[in-house]
Amino acid sequence: MTSKKWPQTPDTYDAMFLAGGDAQVFQQHYRSSCYYPLFDRIEKILSRRGLTRVLEVGCGTGAFAHLLMERGGYE
Repeated sequence: MTSKKWPQTPDTYDAMFLAGGDAQVFQQHYRSSCYYPLFDRIEKILSRRGLTRVLEVGCGTGAFAHLLMERGGYE
């Protein structure tokens, strides 16, 4: 899978939304996120501790929630 990684700057998001390109960001797989290593580490910590209930709150594409749902065992 090939996907473009967007820099994490306000100018990038302003230009992307003005061009109507926001749909592509929400279509990208969570592994394309620059935060994927962090998401992966957090999920491993949750798993080791036996935690299964997660409230994921943020202003993003829901990448971490998608990772948790795909790996299973979380609500």
